[in-house]
Amino acid sequence: FDGVFDTAEFFINGQRVGYHESGFTAFDLDVTDFIKPGGKNIFAVRVCKNSDSVDLDTGDYWALGGIYRETYLVAIPPTHVDDVTIVTDLNDDYKAANLKAEVKVAGKPGLHFELTSQLYQFNGTKAGVPEMKQSGVLDTNGNAVTQFSQPVESPKLWSAEKPNLYYLLTTLAVDGNVVERTQERFGFKQIAIKGGVLYWNGGPIKLTGTCRHEEWAVSGHALTEQEWETDVTLIKADNINAIRTSHYIDAQRFLELCEEKGFYVLDEIPFCWADPKKQSYTPAYLERTDEAYERDKNRPCVLAWSMGNESGFGPVNNAGFKRIKELDPTRPAFISAARVSDNTNLDLLDFHYPHADEIKRIIKSKDRETKPAL
Repeated sequence: FDGVFDTAEFFINGQRVGYHESGFTAFDLDVTDFIKPGGKNIFAVRVCKNSDSVDLDTGDYWALGGIYRETYLVAIPPTHVDDVTIVTDLNDDYKAANLKAEVKVAGKPGLHFELTSQLYQFNGTKAGVPEMKQSGVLDTNGNAVTQFSQPVESPKLWSAEKPNLYYLLTTLAVDGNVVERTQERFGFKQIAIKGGVLYWNGGPIKLTGTCRHEEWAVSGHALTEQEWETDVTLIKADNINAIRTSHYIDAQRFLELCEEKGFYVLDEIPFCWADPKKQSYTPAYLERTDEAYERDKNRPCVLAWSMGNESGFGPVNNAGFKRIKELDPTRPAFISAARVSDNTNLDLLDFHYPHADEIKRIIKSKDRETKPAL
């Protein structure tokens, strides 16, 4: 499910098989043990608009309940690729890179497996890089983590101006028989902050941005390809190069268009106008943080993680900031309205609706010597 607002409880053939709470983040549900192969199966979802953590998912926008984003039923082999995480380290002159991929395999404990990964360009042609091969054995829990590393000469880098994309095609074999092929789309990029300036692939950039709600008058939150295409076309025509997904993560397909058309994205964790000092919110907030990261971690368009909107600073969103930095040290993260005095590790400073005098003060502040301001 790419999105169910705000809770979903699942039943197959009358048996309760799971529950999920969070209206804007994607999630998976393993239904293998509840399906009757070759027979008729009744799959029911009970949706509730309100939940214990719904305050994190509501703010200055309509809270529309329902299954409003794409939903899939996926069949995978017993031994399969469970997850792929890609990092691109560029060298000092940004003309070469080291492609790193962490591939998690899951299946029956004790099985021997072989993994082969091949880099492809966006047009489907091989990138001229040798195949990467690894083998391993699933541990007693049926899991294994495999690390790939491969130098890549002269990769086409991803930026909003030149959104060059690649695929990493991974083939999984067990006892010499191919059981699965997966592909992960990504782009070569590297983000850095030096002297209060934001650098993308070694060059300073400025964001000319907009905030965007995932919402249309006639369809609410349930958008289609037509609305997403219209949005990116209009935004691009206005010379905007950055989008903040206010105040939650947008649909998966919209972010795909952002990386195809060329937009820097401030990916916002759902936490709008919620009390950051109410520590009972912390587990729900961390779940939303984890799920946002897992879905969007390999997207080159994601420039930074925004830890919610206009909630002030407190232990809840500070816990989310620490979590996302542990998960993803390659990107900046920030907390809306938080200051260096709240957390010296904030990568960016975020100001909403500053008047002219305040902008002048921000420019001259000592904090700007080390941190870019939004």
